[in-house]
Amino acid sequence: MRFSRAPGAWLAILATIVPGKILLAQPTSSSAADVVSGGGIITTLVLVNTASVDAQTHVAFSADDGSPLIFPLKVTQTGATLIAASLDQTIPAHATLRLETTGQPGDLFTSGSAQVTSDQHVSGYVLYTYANGQEAAVPLETRASDSYYIPIYSVPPLQAFTGIAIANLASNAVTVTANMRGSGVFLGLGTITIPARGHTAFLADQKFSTFPLESMLELRTPAPGQISVMGLGFTPAGVAAFPVLTNTGPFSGSIAQIAYTSDTTSAFALVNIGSATAKTHVQFLNDEGQPQSWTLAVPGCPPLSAIPSSTLDRDISIGNSCGVVALPAAIPAVPAVGWAQISSDAGIAAYVSYTVRGNIFYTPIETGAASSFVLPFDNTNNVVTGIALANLTSGAGSVQVTVRDESGAQIAAPLTTGPIGLNAQGHTSFGLAQLFPFTANRRGTAEFSSVNGGAIGVLGLRFSPNGSINNIPVWVP
Repeated sequence: MRFSRAPGAWLAILATIVPGKILLAQPTSSSAADVVSGGGIITTLVLVNTASVDAQTHVAFSADDGSPLIFPLKVTQTGATLIAASLDQTIPAHATLRLETTGQPGDLFTSGSAQVTSDQHVSGYVLYTYANGQEAAVPLETRASDSYYIPIYSVPPLQAFTGIAIANLASNAVTVTANMRGSGVFLGLGTITIPARGHTAFLADQKFSTFPLESMLELRTPAPGQISVMGLGFTPAGVAAFPVLTNTGPFSGSIAQIAYTSDTTSAFALVNIGSATAKTHVQFLNDEGQPQSWTLAVPGCPPLSAIPSSTLDRDISIGNSCGVVALPAAIPAVPAVGWAQISSDAGIAAYVSYTVRGNIFYTPIETGAASSFVLPFDNTNNVVTGIALANLTSGAGSVQVTVRDESGAQIAAPLTTGPIGLNAQGHTSFGLAQLFPFTANRRGTAEFSSVNGGAIGVLGLRFSPNGSINNIPVWVP
């Protein structure tokens, strides 16, 4: 995705992979709402076969008008190059396939969308690399919802804009209805017609009127239409992905990392996109699994209490949002780290934001529960993979780790990595290569599994040497 008002030198400050946890069934179908080549932008499509058998996988690229779109491509593991609008590839069991567009900064800018189909559990994400080395990561979309919601931050005087990409996955043209939600306001913005298999990208404030702060763009498609949506935030400091949310029923979930240090703060947003007032409860816990008090600033969601507390309860009215900033309870502030459990009535969309050394990035709130997750890691070229783990159960447990390289070959079994112990409702975080040095200078996957089968939460982060920070998705194998 490239926009005329987005300077090429902007840094990446916002990052997310939404959803962070994806439950997949055989066969699988996923999509990327935007794939680009040339103009100083490279797109890398990372596909992971989480199944124990080979996966026959098909990747197809489509232009704005829905016609096949030819890209120059490279398979990064082998160096093989091709020019094609589609690709059929066998991905071995537990292996990773990386496809990279090879357009150079002086080449013609080309953009479109991608659809991925496979006969096995193939998951993935898209990594955008800009000419200045900055990165933004976006998960492949696997959900089939009639409506998607994207946080909007467009303040033209501050050179802050939100870019939107939409891909039509259907074989017939669709009309997408756009609405603005926020601060108790609902405003119809108009419609967007996209050809069969077509694609479009635009800046929100150019397509529509300027959005108020803390608003959501709703994109709705009537059945049987199906779309894929992506949102990128642009500021003078950076560019990266906004979360794409869907309307949910009642849920219980987790925030695998809440942290405050000299250069890190944490916050999260709860937005009511439903049809009734929703009750939300949050419990904060420390590494040992004990209640952890934070001074909670809650703008836009009274009462605005600054009293240290280990819990938060709010009734959020229709169309309103509740932003929560977690600050240490101690004065003066001291470093603190932990995690949070959250439960809510239907209609709440939620996401987390972190500020690290001035860079802001977003992650999803994990919903549901699982005892095992697969995470793609990359510790090459001075990239660092960070991990946070949370024990969602009321009993002590441990997590075993199985590490595989990009070919799917196991390079460390649970016996060699050793289990990671967690207290009841406990938490830990670490650099993958720090805890497991054999993952240094490698790419591959790490599978985290609860030894006793209890539910865990897993968060993966990609720290690039140029300062970009991205949430990397995890999947249930």
